[in-house]
Amino acid sequence: MPLCGYDSAMTPAAGNAACSSREPGDYHPLEIIPYFRRFDPSHGRDLVFTFIWNLLLTGAFILVGLLFNARGVSLETAGRIFVIAQCIGYTIHAFYFLGSLAGIDRRVHARGGVAVAAYYSGVACLGVLVGFAVAGALLDIDLAGFYTSPKRVGSILLNSLVISAILSAIFFAREREAKAKAALVAERLRVEQVERQATLANLRALQAQIEPHFLFNTLANATSLIDAEPARARHMLEAFIRFLRASLAATRRSTTTLADEFAMLRDFLEVLAVRMAGRIATRVDLPEALASIEIPPMLLQPLVENAVRHGLEPKIEGGAITICARIEDERLVLEVADTGVGFRDSGSGGVGLENIRERLRLAYGEAGRLSIREGLGGGTIATVTLPGPPVKESPILLVADDEPALAEYLRARLAALWPGARVLPAAPNGAQALATIREEEPDCAFLDIRMPGLTGLELASRIEGATHVVFVTAYDQYAVEAFDRDAVDYLVKPVSDDRLVRAIERLKAKLAGHEAPQGIDEVLRRIAATIPGAGGGRLKWVRALKGEEVHQVPVDEVLYFQAQDKYTCVMSRDGEYLIRTALSDVVRQLDPEAFVQVHRSTVVNLRFVAATRRDLGGRLFVRLKDGAKTELPVSRACAHLFRQM
Repeated sequence: MPLCGYDSAMTPAAGNAACSSREPGDYHPLEIIPYFRRFDPSHGRDLVFTFIWNLLLTGAFILVGLLFNARGVSLETAGRIFVIAQCIGYTIHAFYFLGSLAGIDRRVHARGGVAVAAYYSGVACLGVLVGFAVAGALLDIDLAGFYTSPKRVGSILLNSLVISAILSAIFFAREREAKAKAALVAERLRVEQVERQATLANLRALQAQIEPHFLFNTLANATSLIDAEPARARHMLEAFIRFLRASLAATRRSTTTLADEFAMLRDFLEVLAVRMAGRIATRVDLPEALASIEIPPMLLQPLVENAVRHGLEPKIEGGAITICARIEDERLVLEVADTGVGFRDSGSGGVGLENIRERLRLAYGEAGRLSIREGLGGGTIATVTLPGPPVKESPILLVADDEPALAEYLRARLAALWPGARVLPAAPNGAQALATIREEEPDCAFLDIRMPGLTGLELASRIEGATHVVFVTAYDQYAVEAFDRDAVDYLVKPVSDDRLVRAIERLKAKLAGHEAPQGIDEVLRRIAATIPGAGGGRLKWVRALKGEEVHQVPVDEVLYFQAQDKYTCVMSRDGEYLIRTALSDVVRQLDPEAFVQVHRSTVVNLRFVAATRRDLGGRLFVRLKDGAKTELPVSRACAHLFRQM
């Protein structure tokens, strides 16, 4: 008998979340026993719990019978008690459930303890009376005689009060427990917030201790060069200004990217190169894949300064310094290596190193480490080890095309040009592609525009979720002007590697930025109206080529379509146009009431048929309503269409 309503529309995950933050009373009374709290709330669970609760009541009633009846309780009586307990328990369960659906329980809880106690007592008493009536009907008990007996009525009322008292006691106990837990959670959040603010303050203070060290050394060197070597002093100050501009911007943030950190270090090393007058060689190595990883700002600068100050400056001929980043065993490794005289870590290592260790501890705990060791060929290697970047899931790609050879070719090129991507088996038609998309939820689907079952456009309009679409079409560049590449990309067959690489880069940028696919309904409508065979509706316009110009030709004004090699000729009163679409594909998009195929290579607009005639050989021709009175041959298979003429 739940003391709360469990929304049947909840998913299991939502149910778990709801029960983790349930209000007082939002539970089953059996959960007073800790063992039963481990089960996720659901209607099925509550029904089972109520059955167990009723068994406990059955046992309690039988025990009372044994205590007050010297003759004991017969098996038949025990069975009757079991039925009565189940009827009463499930009736109370149903009343509480209906109260939850109606929102009564929430309104009662909002009023406070007295209202809650009255609610649970009233529902329990009503449940006992109704439940007993149901049990009486099942067991064929004379209810009229039963309710006229003061002793038996008193027994029912006593049971009602006992059950309501138990439920109320359970509620108040759980309410106190829930309030105590809520207070504990609030206190933990307050302590965590205070600790977080203290951590940020410590990081800023430690960071500020590092900044002046380099500042004073550089200004002192620039001052000494102003009179003796003004050109070098000017060059140093220019480099120093660039460094300050980058470093000050970084120190105002709690994190910076490796790209920004390494760019700042390049400016820093340029200043040092002026100070050391050519005695230092530098190498900075940052793989592009790691450039966007975030770290605490100014983390490596003290290590670089230490390498120069303690390793390279004391060495007469100077040396080289290398700064690099790499991934080792799923951890980020940042390394500063020099070929100087060597610098041993004495354990404490000075203020600069202690500051770095403290910053790592505050930012990463035990996962951030700084170690210093001697290089194999001399010098010192300082290594900062941080948690690696989160592992990115491989993008999932789907190719849908009814031509197996083209589909497999595109799959192979995607696998070669997008290493790490998982390319699903090709879908041979639109219906299978839609099923695969719903099951696998690919990041991108490469859809042929014309496919059996569902066209590429129809399929795209049915895709729900985060799948980006790239259309694959056999039409020339003039036909794909209908595409809006901000909403949907396209590839023209045969697909070249250069064009495919550009499409892949656009997709990578969208995935990296977690960009959701844009609404493309308007684009789909425009493509369907432009490209024959693309949409499911009738063709209204044809974008056709005449010379070097592309014309929008209304289908209603077309005299006839005629196949010519790889093209289809579109004849209108204004002249002849060409489209790169098979005649069979055009026919599927035409209105059969208006266009008739009179020959395997010719489709005629019936609106422009003036008459028919037969020659001496019996061959049938149709004459058109155009200035030239064009005549087109009719095949024997289509001659029956013009018998009435």
